[in-house]
Amino acid sequence: MRSVDETLATAFRETMLSAVSSRVPSETPVLLSGGVDSGTLLAASLALGRRPVCFTAHVEGLPSADLATARSMTEEFGLEHVEVAIPSDEEGLRRDVEAVVALTGSSGKVIVQVGQVYLHLARAVSDAWYETCAHGMTADNLWGLGKELGIGRAKRGREWFDAERRRYQDGQQYSNRFMVRLFATFGVALSDPYRHGLLEDLLLSLDLHDLNRPVEKGPAITAFPEFWGRGPWRRREGPLQIVSGVREWHDTLLADPDFNPRGRKRVADLYRDVKERLDGTANRALPLAEVVS
Repeated sequence: MRSVDETLATAFRETMLSAVSSRVPSETPVLLSGGVDSGTLLAASLALGRRPVCFTAHVEGLPSADLATARSMTEEFGLEHVEVAIPSDEEGLRRDVEAVVALTGSSGKVIVQVGQVYLHLARAVSDAWYETCAHGMTADNLWGLGKELGIGRAKRGREWFDAERRRYQDGQQYSNRFMVRLFATFGVALSDPYRHGLLEDLLLSLDLHDLNRPVEKGPAITAFPEFWGRGPWRRREGPLQIVSGVREWHDTLLADPDFNPRGRKRVADLYRDVKERLDGTANRALPLAEVVS
């Protein structure tokens, strides 16, 4: 008789393959961060006989473990890998922040910082003439991971925790809406296999113990041994803006008197100032046509 782990791994594999097959058109590129969710998406694509082009973004001049991992994955399987370099100049950073706020309509800290990475990915995917791309960028809520979920579970209990995870299934996951809007500006639709109903139901039916054994996001790792066994790629999950170095880079804006004339001490307040300025200007400082060109 198979163990619980083997049974769960088999169920996850079958459901993930079905999700990719039904929700991701063939020849669709993959946004590959090197994390478990995008890596598992790639693993499922390969298991289905696909050989997707992969896109990975990184900030020029900053070390990126994600880029190294994604590069190793694509080299191991002989896949085309587009490395999208985000220019690290200060003028570009200021323009990117204004662009993300303008295109998403949000000044949320996570939205702006993660949005900068996806702004460059969206442009690169569009420039390559793709009209859709696959991703797993907001699956953490299904896995029960993330700082806010952990704090909320400790303070409010399991009932709140389960309800918050189900917001993803109900289409209310906060950051995903803004990223969809950003990519749509460039004529690119986001294809998310983790939104497949059966896969959502499977993950949401599990508690934290089953979701994270024998390792973090264990069912995904054990479901595709032919992929994850090919390299030392598994790492603990972390927010994209932190592992990419974007968060610390954005903090440098606080020292820019032209961009921060009010002398804000928190970058979140600076983003709100940007949104206030853009919302109150008839002719925006950053023409949208220039952003998407």
